[in-house]
Amino acid sequence: MNRKIINIPPDLIRFTSVDWDIDWRGQSIGGNDGVDQVVFNRFPRWIGSPDMVLPGPQAARWRGIRAAAQGRSHVLRVPMIDPVAYDRLANVPRDVRERGLPFSTGERLSTGYGFTYDAAVNAVGDAPKGAELLQVRQGTHLRPVVGQIMSAADLPFIVTSVRDLGAGDLELGVQMPLRAAIKAGDRVSLCGWGLFELAGDMSARPEYGLSRVARPKLELVEWLR
Repeated sequence: MNRKIINIPPDLIRFTSVDWDIDWRGQSIGGNDGVDQVVFNRFPRWIGSPDMVLPGPQAARWRGIRAAAQGRSHVLRVPMIDPVAYDRLANVPRDVRERGLPFSTGERLSTGYGFTYDAAVNAVGDAPKGAELLQVRQGTHLRPVVGQIMSAADLPFIVTSVRDLGAGDLELGVQMPLRAAIKAGDRVSLCGWGLFELAGDMSARPEYGLSRVARPKLELVEWLR
């Protein structure tokens, strides 16, 4: 089956709780003298079960996205909103926050909306698959911080250290190690994006009552392609 990638627009994401984490998938194999030994899987993955709050029209949009995913048949491309480490809309003009980026002419689509705002930095040098260090050029965007979730090619990672190299260049320590090579000039998103499957076909139903506000819990497991 050809699995489709269903994009979740960032403006739909209104999390009331966030718990993004890496599941290292370690398994205990016991040990001698009471010392436990752990074997780690070669393929760790991201998991998350954030709570959402969706007023009426947003709940309807989510219902449509969920139906398009057909349970676990297809894959969700999820912005890993994490405001304690990175506020993706800081210093962004109000019209861009509310209606997205326009074309270079200043015009937007016929719907009145533009393109998703997604700030990024660029890689300074090549970084091979498996690397735990990545050099980027800061530019005019917010400086990455320890604990921030970033991504390249929809493969998220956590920043574990930040070292100033001068002239706006930074060396980032990252975990998990890069799962795909990054070339100089490649785009590295300041907000992590990942490809996820719903944990179950009935997960995240947009139930609501008289308030017409749905509060689904997303139960997500990273799709390892």
